[in-house]
Amino acid sequence: MTEQQIKDILALRYAVYKLGAEKGFWQDLEKNSAKPVMDYLFARTSNIAYYNMMLETCKSKHTGNQGEYNLFKLPARTEEELLNYMKTHLDLNVSTLVKEPVEYLQQKAIVTIAPTDEPVNIGRMSEHDTDTLLALIASVYQNAFTKGANNYPYFE
Repeated sequence: MTEQQIKDILALRYAVYKLGAEKGFWQDLEKNSAKPVMDYLFARTSNIAYYNMMLETCKSKHTGNQGEYNLFKLPARTEEELLNYMKTHLDLNVSTLVKEPVEYLQQKAIVTIAPTDEPVNIGRMSEHDTDTLLALIASVYQNAFTKGANNYPYFE
């Protein structure tokens, strides 16, 4: 995976987290002052600690549903690459990757998917390159946040 693809995954995760928190899909960690607490508890690695807290918050909404993978649970090799990148870039705060979550999602959602109130299977991961997979994921979440669809993307 390229560095840009890693940043795109991290940014998409943050944009979806932020918009989901605004819609009440999951807890808004920023309203609970989670970042200052992580800064205090984990001075050197607070950005990774906050990112992991954000990730676990979003995973809770996706647990127990169809599909092996989703935006917040990628294959182990991919998750390892993301974590290793963050370990070598300790100053990276994922919230700085996205200025306007709605605009970012619209920019990434270059594929049109009809809104539905059910989870959306976007196929097998091996069928898509990383950029196409992220575009599909962004499109499904865009439906959830702009059209009121109660759905999320998953894949095998």
